[in-house]
Amino acid sequence: MDISQAVASVRYKMGDVVYTREVFASFPDKAIVVHITASQPGKLDFTAKLKCPHKDSTVSALGEAALVLHGQLPQPASVLSFEARLLISAEGGTLKASDAGVEIRGATSATLKLVAATSYKDFQDVSGDPAARCEKAAAAPLLSGSQGPTRAATVTR
Repeated sequence: MDISQAVASVRYKMGDVVYTREVFASFPDKAIVVHITASQPGKLDFTAKLKCPHKDSTVSALGEAALVLHGQLPQPASVLSFEARLLISAEGGTLKASDAGVEIRGATSATLKLVAATSYKDFQDVSGDPAARCEKAAAAPLLSGSQGPTRAATVTR
């Protein structure tokens, strides 16, 4: 982990390919970002999935490169609803989303951006729109406020 850059990374080798995974979270961006690279072109293959332990939740594809997890916490204990979106981009290869996950095949690198929100506004109001909050966070470029681009912008090039 590189504390000065706030990036956790791991490298491993399978056969003659070195894979690198960098992960960081950005509070201003309300996102967790994972960047995966292969040392050789076209050697990155995986399927990204979203899972949830709550019975009242569903996962569905959003376009060709994203997933949406939507649900509600069990009632009567809670009326909170929630949503998470996983957006994926890749260099090279193909992306194909289905309700089961996003398949990345033959890529050289991939970036996954996870955003999430609930309907919580304050202790007396849980009428927020988690879908709208996720859409806003998912569409926003990765910035750190007035200080300019974060490590995220560097990692996701």
